[in-house]
Amino acid sequence: MVVTQVPLNASVVGRMCARCAESGCWGRPTTGLGIFLRALCGVGLLYELQSHVAPDEDDAPDEEVRAAAQLLLSPSADADEVDEEGEAREAAEWLREAVFSNWRAAAKSLHLAATVAADFPWLEGWAEPKFAAKRQRLEALRAQAALFVDPEGLALAAAVAGMSEPEMPVGGETFTALGNGREVDQKLRALWHSWQSAAQADWEGPEARSHISYGPVSGIRSNRTGYDRAREGAQELVDSWEEQARAAAESAASGPEQLLTLRLPPVRAESVYRRDGGFVDELDEWTIGALVTCFLEANWPDRTVTLRVPAPLAARLAADGDLVDVGDSAAEYGNSSSVTGPSSELRALQPGIFDDGPVFDRLPVAQDHLRVLRSALPHSDEFHVVFSPDGGVEVLPVTAIEKRLADGW
Repeated sequence: MVVTQVPLNASVVGRMCARCAESGCWGRPTTGLGIFLRALCGVGLLYELQSHVAPDEDDAPDEEVRAAAQLLLSPSADADEVDEEGEAREAAEWLREAVFSNWRAAAKSLHLAATVAADFPWLEGWAEPKFAAKRQRLEALRAQAALFVDPEGLALAAAVAGMSEPEMPVGGETFTALGNGREVDQKLRALWHSWQSAAQADWEGPEARSHISYGPVSGIRSNRTGYDRAREGAQELVDSWEEQARAAAESAASGPEQLLTLRLPPVRAESVYRRDGGFVDELDEWTIGALVTCFLEANWPDRTVTLRVPAPLAARLAADGDLVDVGDSAAEYGNSSSVTGPSSELRALQPGIFDDGPVFDRLPVAQDHLRVLRSALPHSDEFHVVFSPDGGVEVLPVTAIEKRLADGW
């Protein structure tokens, strides 16, 4: 039998195609080679590095996106009216959703690819040009998405989130159509919570919340005595809350900008090499707006994004619990040009780790290597033949190996 050894270096990987491992088994799944090929092929690193690197044929040009954003951010007396303007706004809303959807998909793809590459630091030189193309595409999508976000609306929503429930005007004749004092109090408090929930959810202006003032009179006949006055009173309350929020946002805007680093939600999947939910998919619309307008840099493997944000936005982001750190220098955080970030310091999963070759060709296993094994095969707790100076030859499950390494084995 003739054995040919092929080094798994950047040159060899560069000649591989995405289907290299589908025609046969190159090694057991739990060997270093098996883990590497699982991470590389299928919907792994090679697939992600080819995704979201250039605009698709159906993507709208910047001019069309800019026009759609201007239309949506301009006040409209009746955006729901079925006329020429209404149809144009509907098309603009569809385009806005498409842009944000593309941005989320590109961000997740870059994160997944960078996470896999971080497990194999020796790929960095080969992968960096491909990551550069993905970062460039993501930045173009971020710039498009930012066109749809009103910075004043973001600040207003942040101020609303910090407002406390006010006293309700239950006396007088304004709201007699709503019932007795207890009923009036309940309906006005419900109005407050509906308004606050809607006003802090995104960056749209008061026009998008005009329907909320109808809440207290819902279920009451419009010809009932006091209906119009109660409706007008509810609108006056909403207007007063909008004005308070606007004043609070303007007052806070005078503060200095801050650097905040947020840790994004993890991808929910059996393995980082499989795509699933989580990451930017689970962020609310307001946080997405802050990300695309205030983005400074990111460390994609660690899911950390650094923002330069005005004071009102900084207070709300900090209150949300996603804040990781606050600093006065972007150098404290990851670098947006980094492929692997801090994970590049991990011990590389190179040939000789988990392999079946002669003992003198094998390399010591570390906690880093077991973490990669868990990521690639999360349900794997197979038994392994282990050689160690103090234990000799043993057969141990992965959990036992992890415990011994944690104890300084």
